Amino acid sequence: MAEHDKMLREHQKTWNGFVKLMAVSTAVVAVILILMGIFLV
Repeated sequence: MAEHDKMLREHQKTWNGFVKLMAVSTAVVAVILILMGIFLV
C-alpha cells in the first residue's frame, strides 16, 4: 500500500506541473495575440 501512495503522490506532482505549464502557455499565447492585435491592426 505504501508503494501505491508513493506512486499516487508522484503522479499528482507530475499532473500539477503539467497543469501549471498549460496555464502559463495559455497566458503567453493570450499576451501574444493581444500584442498582435495592437501592433498589426
